[in-house]
Amino acid sequence: MSESFNKIAEHLEREKSKTDNEEALKNLDARQKKIITLFDKSNFITSKDIEKLFKFSDRTARQLIQKYTQIGFLEAVDKSKKNRKYKLSTKI
Repeated sequence: MSESFNKIAEHLEREKSKTDNEEALKNLDARQKKIITLFDKSNFITSKDIEKLFKFSDRTARQLIQKYTQIGFLEAVDKSKKNRKYKLSTKI
């Protein structure tokens, strides 16, 4: 019987986290949702990936990345000046 309760509790916990993720996704703008698709192919993205995705100039892509790192959507992984990599923040 306790095993049944444990399974129910696990199921409820999974459903709760699922709805939390859905709420977080609802709060994203259209560009953020499109950027998430880049993470299907790789764990990290670069400004070049943003350039190609939106057909932006390199400067516009860097500005968008800077904005998203400031609001906590993306996190810098590699702090190098060239080929800096970003991942999705754990805050979303």
